[in-house]
Order: sequence, then structure tokens, then C-alpha cells
Amino acid sequence: MIALVTAEVSRDLDEDLPILGAALERAGTQFHFVNWHDAVDWSQYAAVFLRSPWDYHLRRDEFLAWLREVSRATRVFNTYDVVEWNSDKRYLGELATAGIPVVSTRFIATADESTVRDVLDEVGNDIVVKPSISAGSYDTVRYRDASLVLGEVVAHVSRILAARAVAMIQPYESGIDERG
Repeated sequence: MIALVTAEVSRDLDEDLPILGAALERAGTQFHFVNWHDAVDWSQYAAVFLRSPWDYHLRRDEFLAWLREVSRATRVFNTYDVVEWNSDKRYLGELATAGIPVVSTRFIATADESTVRDVLDEVGNDIVVKPSISAGSYDTVRYRDASLVLGEVVAHVSRILAARAVAMIQPYESGIDERG
């Protein structure tokens, strides 16, 4: 028996769950769709697959504590270390340092006009601002001409810093419109 982990808020949004469920049934594999925050005896599962626990970013510490406990009870895909690393987009800095091409990203620890202006000088005026810990475009805003709405950008960065500690600014990549 395997568990396909989701969250109540995202279960209906994961369009692949029914397809995956049907394929597992055809293969004769027993499975349950399980919300990560439900009280469950995880040791009953031979494996746990993280599918769509898309509210993790709102409760990251709780989610990671849950994942650590589940990892002690059964095999989890992906591992705790991978999920922890991947759950905070500051990993993009590590990838860039390793020479792996990523979208230019500035991580902002202070919300002031001077800092934001310096970032705009580097990345341009068509930008995306978002928290480093988020999912599903949560609290992500595109500013087409950021220098004209600098106060809005600074206020957005301030809100992120107040709630999550790290804000990101990236140039807007137009390919996202066509390819996602």
C-alpha cells in the first residue's frame, strides 16, 4: 500500500491525481490519497509519495516536522533533505554559484527604495516579486514598469519580509506566458 500525499486545499487542483489513481488501479497497486496534516499511521504504507501538499508554504515548519516524522516511519519520495532544500527558493543562489543556469534572482533582506532601485538597475523594470517560500504563485506579483510604482514594490517587499523573512526579485521571463 502506498500513500499519495496531498492537502485538502489542493486535492481538486491536482489534475494528475485522478489519472495517476486510474493508472495505479490498472497496475493493481493499492493506494490512498492522504492529506499530509491528517492523523494517519504512516507506518502502514510501504512508501509515501509527495504529490500536491501545496499548502506547505503556509506552514513550512510544521510540514517539515511532519515530513521528518513520516520519514522515520516509512520510505518517503523525495527525501527530507531534498524537500527541505527545495522548499525555499534560496536554493537558486546555490545553483547559480555552481554554474547552473537559473533566472537572475536577487534575495532582498531590507525593504527600502535604494535597495529596490539598485536591483532594478541590475534586472530591469519588468520584474516579479515573491517570497522565497511559496507555492502556486502565492503572493507573487509582476510589475511591468517597476520604477514607476517603486513605492508599491517596496511595500510588497516589506509585507513579504514581515511574514516570511526573504523576498525575491527576478526579471520577468516572457516565456512563462507560453510554456509555464
